[in-house]
Amino acid sequence: MTPKAPTVRRFILRHYFSLLAAFTIVAGIHLQKYPDLIFSSDPEGYYMYIAAPFFSGGFNQYKPSSEVYTPYTGTDKVFSKYTYGTALLEAPFVFVAHFIYVCKEGHHNTHGRLPEHGFGVLAAYIFYSLLSLWMLRRFLEKRFDPWWVMFALCGLFLGSNWLFYTIKEPGNSHVASLFVITCWLVFAPRLFREPNAKNFALAGLLFGLTSLIRPTNSIAILYLLFAEMPLPGGGNLKERWHFLVKNVRFIPVSAAMVILVWFPQMWYWHSITGNWLYYSYDEEGFNNWQSPRILNVLFDVQNGLFIYAPILFMPAIGLLYGLYHRRREAIGIAAIVGILTYLFASWHTWSFGGAYGHRCYVEWLVFLSIPFCWFLQEIIACSRRAQWVASGISLSLIYVSLGLTYLYQWPWERPGWTWHKLMETLGKLIPV
Repeated sequence: MTPKAPTVRRFILRHYFSLLAAFTIVAGIHLQKYPDLIFSSDPEGYYMYIAAPFFSGGFNQYKPSSEVYTPYTGTDKVFSKYTYGTALLEAPFVFVAHFIYVCKEGHHNTHGRLPEHGFGVLAAYIFYSLLSLWMLRRFLEKRFDPWWVMFALCGLFLGSNWLFYTIKEPGNSHVASLFVITCWLVFAPRLFREPNAKNFALAGLLFGLTSLIRPTNSIAILYLLFAEMPLPGGGNLKERWHFLVKNVRFIPVSAAMVILVWFPQMWYWHSITGNWLYYSYDEEGFNNWQSPRILNVLFDVQNGLFIYAPILFMPAIGLLYGLYHRRREAIGIAAIVGILTYLFASWHTWSFGGAYGHRCYVEWLVFLSIPFCWFLQEIIACSRRAQWVASGISLSLIYVSLGLTYLYQWPWERPGWTWHKLMETLGKLIPV
């Protein structure tokens, strides 16, 4: 290594996050030329919880932008099958954007779906993605070399569909989920380190919001059983059980916070359907639970996970490495990913519609950051040649992912989207 190498390395480590943030902001503004178009399809279903009560005078006055959203049978209130958790995280940024609009126009007579509000949503998702990256960086650097943490985070953010759902299609729930799950991951050690009413209340708040945004996110609670935390009460499963029994008096505090988070949603369901608990997806469900389409979810041209994010083979190898060495955390992450894959493969639409990659894995990239660091620090770090090969492959895959993010045009979905169409699109990325 030349004398200049350590200096260059320190410079990169010091500034890569700022460069990543600048790139994300500039790319987001560039891609969102018509930000009011953000409010369509699924994103409108989430955003409706802001637009209807705060800009339209209520769900009985709200006029959706598409015919997908109609009044609930027997009422005049527009119904959304989605929950309000995503809108809760969007709201501060939308209100700031609306304040700017009022200052500029001198009135607030609007339906809440103007370009200014679209930029508010975009700002929210950029903020939550960057804040998640920053928290993950601090969390991982306590366990791994900062150099490999940088590679892992840049690989996950730029080499998967995480960036896509941050700047190309903000408004979906995935980045909001990712942020809350990141908070859960970072907060877990604190709960074991300082088991008091305040932290159990915060745990209930985080779990309530996590499960509210997407009910399948409830699986994140398994992390408390398997996380590597050399703390009092954070040892093996027996010690964690004793920790729970010892602090059982705080469980009602957590439960109360979960109910508090869910109550507005329950009130909404009750006001429209008459039921406090309601399955809002109607006939949609896990219809394929007896014959899950697991291989399709992972490898099909219709949004297959590894097809559109092949860089995830690296954390997958790291996870297998952890399992081989019988690491409890690897077992926990594998269990979480395995359960989720079964659920996604059992859903009636296993590809989850027009999307770039399998969008339901976006929030779970948080957990894959750990085996990614295992792969980098414990497998390839021992060989200079392996480092160069892995770096070259990573940069190539990031280039392809960024290119597909830019070229994506809805819908890359069956029956018109085929392997031939994908190869044609990839051909556009080859320099000539």
